[in-house]
Amino acid sequence: FPSHEALHAFGSVEFISQLWSALKVSLGISFLTSSFVLFLGVTLILSLRSSFLSVRWRVFVQLLSGAPAGVSVLILALGVWLAYGRWIDPFEGSLLAIVMIQSCIFFPLAFRMLWPLFMKEDQVSYQAAWTLGSSWLEAFFEIEWPRVRFPLVAIGSGIFGACLGEVAGVSLFGSSKWMPLSLLLSHKMQHYRFAEAQAIAALMFILAMSSLGFAIVFWNLHRNQMR
Repeated sequence: FPSHEALHAFGSVEFISQLWSALKVSLGISFLTSSFVLFLGVTLILSLRSSFLSVRWRVFVQLLSGAPAGVSVLILALGVWLAYGRWIDPFEGSLLAIVMIQSCIFFPLAFRMLWPLFMKEDQVSYQAAWTLGSSWLEAFFEIEWPRVRFPLVAIGSGIFGACLGEVAGVSLFGSSKWMPLSLLLSHKMQHYRFAEAQAIAALMFILAMSSLGFAIVFWNLHRNQMR
């Protein structure tokens, strides 16, 4: 629980202004990353499912997509910075670069959760819908969307919460002109502003737990729906 000094920091107009700016940046990055990861994962899986790839190749793609999940994010970021530091400098402050590297970090986890969800294809219902003249998109929203909507929200909420505390991507491409919450926390710690740092950490904890709570609620809705 935040100390009295940390709670007192919320009374500073300057600190509240910094906190609000960092919060908007963090929420924007988290939303863009979670949306892109879900879109990329669902598109890839549906493409694999509708293709004529053999089972062996599908398993290979699944393992390849999940391989980076075993690499430490900080070690990976440090390696990228040491190897490509001169190429990173021009992208300082690039929101797109941060979203892309965070997507690379969280995509393997999302892919592993989306794969079993979307591989349960109801071919009979699809064939019936196509016979009645429905397009592929219409068939998807009529047949699969009611089954996958709650898990998608749950997975997206989990990624959203994880992005709020992610450090590697924002450290590589962040800018002193704008900071997400994780960089603002590091900045306060470096300048020995421990009360303000504790207040930021408390806010990040509340946001992360709220995202986790969202994920649990919607996943339980999915489980109850499948019973």
